[in-house]
Formats: sequence, structure tokens, C-alpha cells
Amino acid sequence: MTDPRRVPLAACTLAVGAGIAHMALGGAPATYLAVNGGALAVSALLALSGKQSLSARATRIAMAVLAGLLALPLLLDPFSGEVHRWISLGPVSLHAAMLALPALLALAARSQRGWPLAIGFASAVAAVGPDRATASAALCAALAVGLCRRSPSTLAAALFAAAGLAIALLRPDTLAPVSFVEQVIADAWKTDRLLAPVLALALVGAIAMPVLRRGADAAAPAFSGCIGGFALAACLGAYPFPLIGYGASAILGYGLGLRFLR
Repeated sequence: MTDPRRVPLAACTLAVGAGIAHMALGGAPATYLAVNGGALAVSALLALSGKQSLSARATRIAMAVLAGLLALPLLLDPFSGEVHRWISLGPVSLHAAMLALPALLALAARSQRGWPLAIGFASAVAAVGPDRATASAALCAALAVGLCRRSPSTLAAALFAAAGLAIALLRPDTLAPVSFVEQVIADAWKTDRLLAPVLALALVGAIAMPVLRRGADAAAPAFSGCIGGFALAACLGAYPFPLIGYGASAILGYGLGLRFLR
């Protein structure tokens, strides 16, 4: 049987490759290209190594670790009064939610009890951050799973996510956009009107492929909804574009989340 992770990983590779091409043509620093290329290689290893299915105990441990990683920016400097989104590792900063949230929601989606808890936790972190992109990712994931599995738990998850986004929208967010990170498609449209739709289509493909697989369970819409929510926020505001923009976090997060799809 063909590994169900291979086609989504190929779509991710196309999206990251299109982003690297955009950065190269736009004169981005060579380190940007190297970071995204290296992250793609690690992402492929994360996606294809190890078992897709975990025991119940291993799943709980993995979810606890991912939840801790998601909240780590808040714990490192809780009283700074600034936006809490990144984990600094020397010269590299990782966006905690883009790294941890896709995998966390993919694992949680299989549990009626764990799903609203995971969405509620992620939405609370996004509200406190504040991080409208993470709140959008949680809401889109909640809605995607709700379309596939209607139950009180999915309704509760959607309500938690909507509340988290509402709170995040009420809080100020004045961070300026960074070239090749935010507003990627709009900037590409200004310089190369052929490359812009390629970037958009490649990103849509990477978002859609996991959920289009035959026999996919609830983890797939949770994963795709999460990545799609990050992309939607990036289209509407100054938030990082997953996969096609500069940054290792979303690329690593895609591979990590893909590992748990089946």
C-alpha cells in the first residue's frame, strides 16, 4: 500500500520550492533559501520516519509535549507586555504555533474528549499571545472537523475557537510586515504576475492534499484546516505565510503533523 504521507509531502515540497524560487528572484538573503531548504529536508524526515499510529499513552505524552511547546513563548517571558509567538534559538526564531499546532490538532481530532480541550487550549494561547493567525488556524480546524463529524464535542470546539479569535481581534497587534515572510503573494504579484498564482496554487495544493486522500480520518481535516487557517490569516493581514514564506516553523510543523496522519 502506498504511504498516504507521500503525496502531501510532495505538495509541500512544491510549495516550499515555489517560495524559494520567489525569494531567489526577489533578492532575498542566501540564508533565507538555505533555512527553508534545510527545513524541508528535516520535514521530510519527520514525516516519513517512525510509526504513524501511537498507543494511547504515547498519544497523550505527545499531545502534552506539543501543548507545552505551543505555550512556551508565554512561559519564557509572561510579563513583557509584548507579542508572544516565537521561541528564540540563537540566530533562528521559531513560531511556536506553526511548529506545534498542526501535529497537536491532528492527534487530538481522533478523540471526542481531547478535541475540544486541544482547541480550547490553543485558542486560549492565541488570545493571550495575542496571535490572530493561530486563533484563525484553530477556528478553521474546528470548522473542518465539525463538517466531517457533527457532535457536541465538535460544536464546543468551534465555540471555543470562535471566542479565542474574537478576543485576539480585540487586542492590539502592531507588528510590521517583514519581506518574504508576510504579504508574500501580494509582493510577488507586484514583481512577477506569473509567479504569484503559482505560489497561491502550490500553497492550496499543500493544504488540500491531506484531506483529499481516500480513507482519511478526522486528523486530516484538522491538519489541513490548521494550515489553511494560517494561510487565510496571512492573506488578510501581516502574518507569516506558511510554506511559501521564509521561516522554518511552518515547514517543520507540516512534516511533524503529516507524520501522524493515516
